[in-house]
Amino acid sequence: MIVLVASLRNGSLASRAAIGGISAMTALFAVYAAGFLLSTNTEFVLQNIWLLYGTSLDMRIVGVPLTELLWGLAFGALAAIL
Repeated sequence: MIVLVASLRNGSLASRAAIGGISAMTALFAVYAAGFLLSTNTEFVLQNIWLLYGTSLDMRIVGVPLTELLWGLAFGALAAIL
């Protein structure tokens, strides 16, 4: 919400937020994907620590939880405009 308001007030922040968000999401995806490829017990770990496992929000892209990627996008966008 803060990113949206700041971007609407100052147009130059919108591109910074987009670049920062996409960069953070890409980096997070790479780290998660590499970790999941190297781990042999990914499903066991997710089942034990991820509160969204088995719910309607348990959506993944190449094994990486979509909710984590959205968090990375939001955090990257906010960090880029601060």
